[in-house]
Amino acid sequence: MRETYRVLKPGGTFLFSVWDAIEQNDLARTARDVISKFFADNPPDFYDVPFSFHNADTIRSNLTVAGFKDIQLTLLPFPSIAVSASAATTGLIHGNPIIAAIRERDETRIPEIEAVLEGSIADRYGAAPVAAKMQALICEAWRK
Repeated sequence: MRETYRVLKPGGTFLFSVWDAIEQNDLARTARDVISKFFADNPPDFYDVPFSFHNADTIRSNLTVAGFKDIQLTLLPFPSIAVSASAATTGLIHGNPIIAAIRERDETRIPEIEAVLEGSIADRYGAAPVAAKMQALICEAWRK
């Protein structure tokens, strides 16, 4: 944030978004919970990373320390829609680095993990289409 402040010309706006807490992002939370149960003694932590920088006070403090003024943080809830629980499962497992963590631990469990996750998604959010909630935080800060 300090580097952004340094290179931003006076009057410029720093605009970025972060995911809110994983508890506010249904499908990612469900995937994390299901996958973790398969590896209870060494759960993959991928799903914790993109949802870890969500505390508004921390973000505001970091921006202030960097020199920004007029900081605005806005919660943005929106629907997470997938054509099916199967499609959502494919994206949640194969569409990000979690697949590498699963393969490192025991790739023979992938079909079983997929089946359990697909069932959990269908039970909670519908089989086709899937409708769940997501939430992000939109952050705006100005350099005076």
